[in-house]
Amino acid sequence: GEDHHLYTIFADDDTGELYGVTYAIPEEGKYVISVCTLDTGLNISNLTEVGTFSQLTSMINYAIDQENIFIVIPDTKEAFRADMKNGSVEKCSERLYELYTLAEELSGYNELDVNGCVKTDYLAFKTAPNVYTITDHDGNDLCTVTGETSEIYDTYFTVDGQYFLILDSDGVIRRYRISDGSLCSSIPLSQNVYSSNEVVWREYGDMLAVIVDHRMSLINEGDWGIFAYIPQCFGYLEDQDIFICRQYESSVNVFGSFPRHTTESLIEYGKSLLKGWELSEESKVLYGLE
Repeated sequence: GEDHHLYTIFADDDTGELYGVTYAIPEEGKYVISVCTLDTGLNISNLTEVGTFSQLTSMINYAIDQENIFIVIPDTKEAFRADMKNGSVEKCSERLYELYTLAEELSGYNELDVNGCVKTDYLAFKTAPNVYTITDHDGNDLCTVTGETSEIYDTYFTVDGQYFLILDSDGVIRRYRISDGSLCSSIPLSQNVYSSNEVVWREYGDMLAVIVDHRMSLINEGDWGIFAYIPQCFGYLEDQDIFICRQYESSVNVFGSFPRHTTESLIEYGKSLLKGWELSEESKVLYGLE
């Protein structure tokens, strides 16, 4: 183990388990790439060899869903997938490496997956500024998604594995079926978006949170409509059912939180403020309440 040097570390969001990619140089001109599990002290165990290479000028690793780590070796034009759950390693198809290379050229950086935090059986490759090719883990094409504008800014796979979402440059989120690549719905965000914006996607039950530069839009995945827009929002803590927000007070950032309210709880809150006060009969008639 001491001859193997850690190259990359991945953490499983669900279990907290740590995985790593290592390299070793047992002799000159020989590079051994392996995957492993790690304890909290970063001690290596369950070492599984990916391959031995005579040249290694660069190596790119991505954890698609923490349990599946993809390793790209540009020197040999090969890609490998390590299944950390059962300890197996397999070589990917040439098609997968070709798509990866095309996506890298278009993006200007190494891009393999679109949201490594969500477990998915799919990969998405940017094959044109407004086109994504979706494949399975073996590189077999499943569908092609073409945006409605000149450029797609960000993308997301839904947790149920049915939909691929894109954020187009017009600020509209469009939802496509992975089964056939068809557009099934779209929804405009309540803000301008730019290619430089940081975008975060999170699902909580039937609620999808999309944060664009600390502006959160909450989408009901049942009827696919935005039911809340929260500026200066940094996230949602599901276990406490609260939103973390920021506001400026005397040129100072102040962070705080507020709970997520249901319609019923808002009604009760309104009643508590009114303290039994009601509109007069004349006002009810004026506003058409009777």
